Amino acid sequence: MATRLIAVGVVSVWLVMQAFESKWQPMIHLITTGLASHVMRRLGAMSRRERGRETEKLVAQYLVAHGFEGAHVTSMAASGSDILGIEGLDVEVKARAGFQPLAAMSQLRARSKETGLGVAILRCNGQGEASIDDWVGVVRLADLVYLLKASGYGQR
Repeated sequence: MATRLIAVGVVSVWLVMQAFESKWQPMIHLITTGLASHVMRRLGAMSRRERGRETEKLVAQYLVAHGFEGAHVTSMAASGSDILGIEGLDVEVKARAGFQPLAAMSQLRARSKETGLGVAILRCNGQGEASIDDWVGVVRLADLVYLLKASGYGQR
């Protein structure tokens, strides 16, 4: 991780130097004030948000293609389910390296009385749109048992 950050920092320094036509004074000011690292952190945060938003859109499109015609992404300002339009289903979409299943299940459980069945969809790092069939769907064990029984598995 540190090597990657150093490499990004070197590229950033070079780009800023090019932008200032190799005049060192503005670059030295950016480095000493820490603004360069702040700018890089903000750019990383923006791309994570964009990746999350893109993942939500991909999940909604996937659900529509598989018979859930009403599935659509919520507005960014809305709280609650990330995917709306499927009655009785609360879909939380996560696209991050540090997925915390317990936190996601707690979030879904807190909303379950209003939304119904909760499922968290996880897009792991390295998984692109082409591998969407392999993304992970997480449900509580009690919900899984209910779904399995309703589908004819096990004894009722």
